[in-house]
Amino acid sequence: MKRNVFIRMSLLVPLAPVLFTVGPAAAMSGITSEKFVATAGVAGKFEIDSSQIVAQKTQRSDLKSFAEQMIKDHTAAAEELKTTVGTKYTVPDKLDQKHQKMIDELEKGGSSQDASYVKMQLKAHKEAVELFDSYSKHGDDAALKQFAAKTLPTLKEHYAMIKKISAAKS
Repeated sequence: MKRNVFIRMSLLVPLAPVLFTVGPAAAMSGITSEKFVATAGVAGKFEIDSSQIVAQKTQRSDLKSFAEQMIKDHTAAAEELKTTVGTKYTVPDKLDQKHQKMIDELEKGGSSQDASYVKMQLKAHKEAVELFDSYSKHGDDAALKQFAAKTLPTLKEHYAMIKKISAAKS
């Protein structure tokens, strides 16, 4: 009897990620292509804009290097997103209110600018990884799913980089 229960339970192990998924990634599984493009477009623009500010103002070489990498990679991703969607969807060319408020905070500068940038980048990259991962698996547009899957490893790399920077200064 115990062996049968063990065997039946072991058959559920591969389903554990599906059965126990909760949080933002699960909520994103039904995201439309229009919403993905809008969210990814604003997020990418935020990465570029915030990183341009910090690249010019920071005295920290690790943050300057990271910011320059963000500008390069997210500019390339933004161009690829525009090419992928063509005229099918609209890629935003300006930030939403939430992201503009964060840019305004960074532009003020001051002693907390670097710490604010790191905190913003941690959150932004965590959300981007969740968004791109989910859309690459559940999206409703094949070309966008391919774009999301192709971009995801770079976003994961960025997330690992900013976590390392954050841990080094803690």
